[in-house]
Amino acid sequence: ASNDPDYATFEEAEAAFLKLLKRSGVQPDWNWEQTLRTIAKDPQYRAIKDPKDRKAAFEKYCHDMIVHDKERAKERLTKLRADFETMLKRHPEIKHYTRWKTARPMIEGETIFRSTDNETERRQLFEEYIIELKKAHVDHQTSSRKTAMDGLIDLLPKLNLEPYTRWADAQGIISSTPPFQNDERYKTLSQFDVLTAFQNHMKALERTFNDSKQEQKNQKFRKERKARDAFLDLLNELRRQGKINAATKWQKFHPLIENDERYRAMAGQPGSTPQELFWDIVEEEERALRGPRVDVLDVLDDERFEVTPKTTFDEFLAVVKKNRRTANTNHDTLTILFERLQERRSKRPEDDKHSERQQRRAVDDLRTHMKRVEPPIAVSDSWEKVRPRLADSPAFQAVASEEARVGAFDKFVRRLREKEEDADRDRRRRRDRGSSERDLYRDRDTHRERDRSRGERSY
Repeated sequence: ASNDPDYATFEEAEAAFLKLLKRSGVQPDWNWEQTLRTIAKDPQYRAIKDPKDRKAAFEKYCHDMIVHDKERAKERLTKLRADFETMLKRHPEIKHYTRWKTARPMIEGETIFRSTDNETERRQLFEEYIIELKKAHVDHQTSSRKTAMDGLIDLLPKLNLEPYTRWADAQGIISSTPPFQNDERYKTLSQFDVLTAFQNHMKALERTFNDSKQEQKNQKFRKERKARDAFLDLLNELRRQGKINAATKWQKFHPLIENDERYRAMAGQPGSTPQELFWDIVEEEERALRGPRVDVLDVLDDERFEVTPKTTFDEFLAVVKKNRRTANTNHDTLTILFERLQERRSKRPEDDKHSERQQRRAVDDLRTHMKRVEPPIAVSDSWEKVRPRLADSPAFQAVASEEARVGAFDKFVRRLREKEEDADRDRRRRRDRGSSERDLYRDRDTHRERDRSRGERSY
């Protein structure tokens, strides 16, 4: 016991004991009994006095040895991996698809290959290198395809394809284009890639075409509306000047406006004609005349005064002006009523049917009759085709002139076309709305399914 080593601190004693273990060649896979048989006779065995502390130091030694060996093995494998990769790169004949049995004869004479005897290790390092080659190959393919697709997207607008070009025609145009034939990058594209780019280009062309067409229609509509509003301003201006009233005739009114640009701008424009807009103003004046007419007729009846062809306007005026109901009636209104009363007394009843008002009603009746014709009148029908089906009807014969009949037919067809266009717009609107709602429901169902899946996983 007097020969037992004695250290000032436990750390010094532990260091001496660990040195003994290392000097004695103790391996990390030894058990404690095996170790005791090897070191028990060495004086340094008793550097640590407590047997429990000795065993704890032994276990620490084994753990440190294992960690150290792993680090050394890792460092060795890291260096070997780098050297192996450098060696393999010197063999360009090794591709991403090369197999180990093919590559091994190519490299077995290399110093790096012989630096390890572990065949599993060699193959593992080779497979790791092949994985990197495959990844690089995929990245290169992806990059090349993207570059080719970008180039094709830039090329398509230069081919002047029409918005509704068929794929069968476009395929030949694209493949025969020199840039597409001569540029190597396009060879990476599949037929499906080219078709996809073409379809996307067609969608863009169709959108541009439809937007342009819609804008042209909008501009035309705005121009027509502006011309119509300007002509209505002209009519109202002349109405305020007293040049349009319930008794105004188109034949006499037309010379007042025939050289006005606002009238000329309406020529050939769809929708209501200048004459129809004029009639609308006259009809408004006619409606405004109803109240004064009733009052005047009541006053004349009360006064037992009858207007005859020989009655003067002053005589008529004297009667209506002295009655408080008609004393303030507009002078022009009284003039119209007086003239109509005289006309009614002087003209034969059969002449009334040729008046302009009756002709307007006859034209309206003819258009109404056109709605009931069998087979129904189509937008594409011409006047010459439809006329024989109308000729025997009273509504047709009541219209005095062929020009008025043609005008009634043209207006009927215009209204028919407008209704079809409105119906078509409504169908498109419902279809677009239905598509949006289906997308909404689909997204909602997707979210619900995802939430349900999460709920099930949480259990």
